[in-house]
Amino acid sequence: MNLPARVDGFRSRKRRFFRGNARTFNIAAYALLAASMFYFVVHPTTRDALPAMRDFVSPYSGARCLLSGCNPYNLEQIQVEFRSAGGTEAAHAPWLYEPPVYPPSALLVLTPLARMPYPLARRVWRALSILCLFAGMCALTRLRGGRERTIVTLFLAMLVQSTAVKGLIYIGQPTAVAIGLAALAYWGLSRKPQAIFPVIALALSLALKPQLAGLIFLALLPRRLSRRSTLCAAALAFFLLFAGSAWLYAHPASRHWRQDYKLQIEGSIHLPGVNDPTWKAPHGSDMINLQAVFAIVDKPAFYNTAAWLVAAPLLLLWTRLVFRTNVFRTNVFRTKVSEPGLSEQELSEQDLFEQEKLLALAAIVCLGMLPVYHREYDLPVLVFTFPALALLLRRLNVISLSLFFLISLLLSTAYRQMQFLKLVYSPRFVHALPPMRLRVLLIGRFHPLLLTAIGVLFLAAMFAAMFRRPSPNAQAKRIAAPGLRTKPGLRTN
Repeated sequence: MNLPARVDGFRSRKRRFFRGNARTFNIAAYALLAASMFYFVVHPTTRDALPAMRDFVSPYSGARCLLSGCNPYNLEQIQVEFRSAGGTEAAHAPWLYEPPVYPPSALLVLTPLARMPYPLARRVWRALSILCLFAGMCALTRLRGGRERTIVTLFLAMLVQSTAVKGLIYIGQPTAVAIGLAALAYWGLSRKPQAIFPVIALALSLALKPQLAGLIFLALLPRRLSRRSTLCAAALAFFLLFAGSAWLYAHPASRHWRQDYKLQIEGSIHLPGVNDPTWKAPHGSDMINLQAVFAIVDKPAFYNTAAWLVAAPLLLLWTRLVFRTNVFRTNVFRTKVSEPGLSEQELSEQDLFEQEKLLALAAIVCLGMLPVYHREYDLPVLVFTFPALALLLRRLNVISLSLFFLISLLLSTAYRQMQFLKLVYSPRFVHALPPMRLRVLLIGRFHPLLLTAIGVLFLAAMFAAMFRRPSPNAQAKRIAAPGLRTKPGLRTN
């Protein structure tokens, strides 16, 4: 027997082995994910010296201000509300590092927790964050089946033990709840586009973190079946924003909240604000948008314009590729992979349709964060890239292996930027490394560069998937062929 025949025989046996034991592998992977989450709940270890749940203090105090009629964007008033709820000065970071910049919609969503004392509210919020994030992860594993589901579940189990998720839960960031709700909404609208719960979940996620959940909104908007539900979710989020704003205007103490809100945002993006991206800022290395890269020049007009000049062509290219693929077109897809009555060619076309959707989702999640403010605690949103990465890893090529390496590097180095920055100012490396600003860029600001490379690689994967799809003329000839049987379980998207 020659070598090619032996290789084909080995591949056939391997394929039969994985297909025959797919259920066992999935159960083992889910057990590992549950064990990782349980260990994280019992041992929430972190090296952070700042107070736990510190990012929850500002929106919680603002929501209490919303209930009591004071101004949630006035530092003196929210400090009074925080102390009256049982909070202490040791329970939060300096207010300069945690400014009140959450929109009124987020404060309105948190009003049920604002009625609780702070010690109880922080425990409930931590449990809710873990529950939403875990449920969203489980929902993302249901997007694929077989060996790919096992791979996605293993990726998620490793992510739970990474510093990206540990730091996110430790500081009490609303990002955890927003990611979990957005994942549940994406899975729900992919399965049942007219369901009500996914609409509510997406609306709450948009209300809490519009710059983060907006990425999932852009991925869902092109699909014809789920477009109406996606727009309904956006309308509900706007209603929450309008209701929160009207609530603030109704009280004399918060009637000028828009001016105070603007002042808080402007103060946070300039030194010594926590959101200043310039190379001298101590917290600029925590940012993962492109402003942190171009801020080696201390001019806001320059680094904001440069970030959009890089991100805008990539976003336009993503839009063009989505218009060229079956995501925007009318096409057929099945809700169950094991549905009978389909030929091998139809199964192959169906798989290509699903690949295009998942690749478009992964690309917009990465590229959408480049021009808009995001920090390291938003990195767990890369869970939306895991299904597409599992698809690409079926073929070990340059794109799939590069994506696996870059995503692993990006998630494993979250919340470790300060350790890398020690090299910048270390006397041992002063003469061996480039000038200071370039050192800050290469050593302390490499996360935006990795994110850009990941987004470009997903765009390349989308472009390559277009050539594997049959042409529209070939599809029309096959559909118009005489004697074509009716396909059960198919619908147009």
